[in-house]
Formats: sequence, C-alpha cells, structure tokens
Amino acid sequence: MKTLNCIFSELKKVTWPTVPKAIKATCVVLVVVLIFTVGITIVNLALNGILIDGLNAILSAIAG
Repeated sequence: MKTLNCIFSELKKVTWPTVPKAIKATCVVLVVVLIFTVGITIVNLALNGILIDGLNAILSAIAG
C-alpha cells in the first residue's frame, strides 16, 4: 500500500497539459508521422524499382 500511496502522491505533482496543448502536440506527432510515412514510401518505391530493373536486366542477360 505504501507504493500505491507514493504513486498517487507523485501523480498529484504532475503538471498535466491543457486540452489545447494536448491537441497541438497530437497534431505535431501526426504531421511528423505523415512526413516519415511519405518519405519511407518514396524510398521503398525507388528501391523496389531499382531491384525490379536490376533483376530484369540480369534475367534478360541470362536468357538472351
């Protein structure tokens, strides 16, 4: 029980963000995630294209 009392005591000391600050922080996180998603998708498509072109060149060299 002492541990629980310590936990609640510490939680009372926390300065919780206001609703507008929490919304702003959430929006920042969503924008950063969206930017990284777009960036990783572009790199993925580029590397996929390079890999497909490379495999096609190798296969046509073998077959041809």
